[in-house]
Amino acid sequence: DYALIACAILRANGVPARLRVGFADYFTPHFLEDHWVCEYRDGHVWRLLDAELVPEVRSRHAIAFEAHDVPRQRFLAAGQAWQAARSGAVDPQHMGVHALGIGGLWFVAASLLRDLAALTMNEMMPWDQWGPARAFDQGSEIPADWCVRFDDLAKALVREPADLQDALAILSDHPWAALTDTVISYPLGEPVEVVVAPAQQAVPSAQQ
Repeated sequence: DYALIACAILRANGVPARLRVGFADYFTPHFLEDHWVCEYRDGHVWRLLDAELVPEVRSRHAIAFEAHDVPRQRFLAAGQAWQAARSGAVDPQHMGVHALGIGGLWFVAASLLRDLAALTMNEMMPWDQWGPARAFDQGSEIPADWCVRFDDLAKALVREPADLQDALAILSDHPWAALTDTVISYPLGEPVEVVVAPAQQAVPSAQQ
């Protein structure tokens, strides 16, 4: 909610902004927490804004950096997180929602889909799942052939799409990752089939 509202405010004031889905290392020691931030254009550079980091939160978690310029090494977008997990650099069991005991490669895979959706201006809820992620749950093993597909998607995302058109091109190359007409959501902890409104044609000027 913080990230989405920040994006809305920036866009309303003519600043290109988009939601990013990934994992932050600054809330729980030795754990990468599922987290969403706002990415905004500063000149020719995309920067990360974590609108949740008000002074009280920064003090509680001993966060030294500014909320409007989160270091890239402190927030791993989903593509980076997937590659870190697949390479063994990070234990995927240490990526997810610590308080709920949820984590694993299956969680990171679903985050890849949500990040791509956000980059194409379809901002979903953190617990929405569609496409291959519909079959994922705690303890799920991702088949080898699907791991290869996610490897390819992650590789495309870590190149950091320059704008909406770049993001749409990635989606075109990975149509299996596209948002579907219905998603499985967990608003109260139990799976619910939800019909989503047909995606509107994105307006490039809102993000570029």
